[in-house]
Amino acid sequence: AYSSIVGTGGPQVLLQHTAGGEAFPVTNNTGANYLGNFSPDGTHIVFWRHDTGIYITSTLRGEPRLLVPDPRAAFPLYSPDGASILYRHEKKAFIVSSDGGPPVDLPLNRDFYLYGPPLWNPSGNEILFYGVRSGGQNEPAHWWVVPLSSGRPRVVTLPGLENNYLRGFAIRDWVRTPDRREWIVYSTSDFQNWKLWRAGVRADGVIGQSVELLASGTGELLDGGSVSDDRKLLYSTASLRATIFQVPISQRGQKLGASAQIPLPDGGTYTSPAVARDGKRMAYISANYGMRN
Repeated sequence: AYSSIVGTGGPQVLLQHTAGGEAFPVTNNTGANYLGNFSPDGTHIVFWRHDTGIYITSTLRGEPRLLVPDPRAAFPLYSPDGASILYRHEKKAFIVSSDGGPPVDLPLNRDFYLYGPPLWNPSGNEILFYGVRSGGQNEPAHWWVVPLSSGRPRVVTLPGLENNYLRGFAIRDWVRTPDRREWIVYSTSDFQNWKLWRAGVRADGVIGQSVELLASGTGELLDGGSVSDDRKLLYSTASLRATIFQVPISQRGQKLGASAQIPLPDGGTYTSPAVARDGKRMAYISANYGMRN
């Protein structure tokens, strides 16, 4: 399942087999819909709709059911046992039964502010998130692991974790493979290059003792990502590189020839061109990551 802009409306949630084939819409409305994830048994999908709240719907089609009627509720995730939904509400984390009912304010909200979506650990008894202690808003944010009920929080340290343009989305998933080993999938990325890694989680909770590269590429690595039990890792990318073209025109504004790309240094993004009246000089905005712009 994924979100896609179809036609002139907002993003809709679509369902499709990973092997290909036709996608069919899970949502069909004028709002903006964003995917959460599948229930563990694959029969339901949780998602949120901008300015409305969190919904659950069947993968066999049907009318979505409003679970959390709050426009500030977002980033819902099924618990590993499917009994509850974890979500972010402004800078706090809540859970709600997947059958409905009042949300539960988690104990971690007394001590932390969340700067990104919270994630479950595979056992469903710990929460992973990016944020700060409630008394340290002026301090650097970190990734934290905090017990669901009570216990000692611990900071997550992984190689290159701070090298992300969206640090609150750098950790993509926390999974348990069929051999009972646990892994955290995370990214290192800027707007032009990205890498996906997995870091081992020991039985005693120590994270990052073994790190392996899973995939890499060019372009922008978008937020989100998901791992299936049969060892499929899904992620999405986009290319945001822009360049500048020129086309000759007549005094009446009619096209006189073919469009041509203006030679500019490789590897940059160039926008907002303005040409001088004599046509000999051009001003523009340049974004070359890792260099002065």
